[in-house]
Amino acid sequence: MRHFLTIFFIFISVSIFSQQPDTTKINFLNANRFFTTEELGPENKIFVGEVVLVHDSTTFFCDSAIFNSKEKKVDAFGNIEIQRLYNYYDTIFIYGDTLHYNGISRKLTILNNVKFLQDTTELTSNHVDYDIDENFGKYIGGGKITSGSDTIISDVGYYYARTKDVFFKKDVVVKSKKAKLYTDTLKHNLNTRISYILGPSEIYNDSSYIYTEFGRYDYNENRAYLSKHSRVISGEHTIEADSLFFDRANGIGKGFGNVKITDTIQNLILKGNYGEFHNENQYSMMTDSAIFIEIENRDTLWMHSDTLKTFIDTLFDYNDVIPFRVIYGYHHVKIYKKDLQVKTDSLVYSQLDSVISLFGSPVIWSEDNQLYANYIELSLADNEPKEMNMYDSAYISQKADSGQFNVTKGDFVHAIFKKSKVYKVSVVNNITVVYYLKDDKDSSTIGISNLTCDSMTIWMKNNKIDLLVPYSGPKGNIYPPDKVPKGKDKIPGFMWFEDYRPYKPEDIFIWLKKEPVKKEDTVEEIEETEEDIND
Repeated sequence: MRHFLTIFFIFISVSIFSQQPDTTKINFLNANRFFTTEELGPENKIFVGEVVLVHDSTTFFCDSAIFNSKEKKVDAFGNIEIQRLYNYYDTIFIYGDTLHYNGISRKLTILNNVKFLQDTTELTSNHVDYDIDENFGKYIGGGKITSGSDTIISDVGYYYARTKDVFFKKDVVVKSKKAKLYTDTLKHNLNTRISYILGPSEIYNDSSYIYTEFGRYDYNENRAYLSKHSRVISGEHTIEADSLFFDRANGIGKGFGNVKITDTIQNLILKGNYGEFHNENQYSMMTDSAIFIEIENRDTLWMHSDTLKTFIDTLFDYNDVIPFRVIYGYHHVKIYKKDLQVKTDSLVYSQLDSVISLFGSPVIWSEDNQLYANYIELSLADNEPKEMNMYDSAYISQKADSGQFNVTKGDFVHAIFKKSKVYKVSVVNNITVVYYLKDDKDSSTIGISNLTCDSMTIWMKNNKIDLLVPYSGPKGNIYPPDKVPKGKDKIPGFMWFEDYRPYKPEDIFIWLKKEPVKKEDTVEEIEETEEDIND
């Protein structure tokens, strides 16, 4: 490589044209031969062999050159080397086979085997246009920029030497040690190593895939800030949102607006307007219109609450490690399935044993049956209700007629489901039953039964009580409809929650202000349940 300082010293001490400053004058310092031809005219001077010329702080080397002194243009050929000094300390080096330079506009075009060097940045192409005053370069027909461990390829590139900003167009590929980006339009800063995405783009690395149409990617921090049709696929999870933040180094994603997190393996979906995803423990959180969807072939479970959380926990069983998912719903929970609906304050759903723990006066609807208590555990099998335990003031009821309800109350209820319908019910302690007897012909009320006992078994058929068997000293009477003693046609504390029942998936978002909810101790109960699961 020629030495710029030596050439610069020669330029100061020896000028074959003029000692007066002239920013448009091109000075030739060396050539083995110098001549003109009649064919080209006297204004075109030909220099051959070890040619050196200087224009201000830019020095040109080549094998031969034609200089038009009238138009201040240079056409140079063979072993082109350009040294451009700027900012008093920084130098740009440009190499190529052919050069076309305009000394008035101070713009050049260099062709074939072009190499552009600045600090640790190298640009290679076969066609580069460069504006010396603006320190701005453009390549067309394909080019590559290498900076440190990063390589960027595109058909067209615009390079700003002062700021180290580069605009890339058409078939852009960014390669770093930790990620690859494919797009058609990109702005990239070589100092900050931040790519500004301006069109449909894909980013790949060992553990994740990103698609977006607008945003930026920080290669130093391995972080993406995305918007417009953005999604991140990490392992078996996909997160989509209006705006996305993804920290690949820590495996953390955050979504804002129309967020959707999908578990493609277990067919689980979380939706809302703010969500988070962590690779560690496959943790997801959703709030602001949060909804949880579990997809099954025969039915789909829809659940809404103020906040939803889900993660993978593990159970250590001798030498075996069993992973399982846990779902939490905090406050204003509603669930809709075709065969089952739920309203409660909060819940915990462990897929280890497929048990849903319901807190805060939960209500469950199954066909014509309404079941509620202070605390309920519902077991599922193949995403269908299998059995249920109801604790503390448990009520089972069916509507007999307008304003008439068959109600069974006890301290504890165990219900068994068959084909998603209540089949058998066992009730224990402090049992009270109110039952309306109907005429088979016209369904008119012919009597009202009021019964108490300590234990009872109820068999259901077609969602109606088929057989009721009381145990342990049953007491009670059947009263004619017009001679029922006061209070014997009702059970204290019973409520009918028909207005709060979700009849379709959209209804899970409706929570009436008057809906009664006992919130005392629900948070503590959930925390205790979480401790039990972790144990």
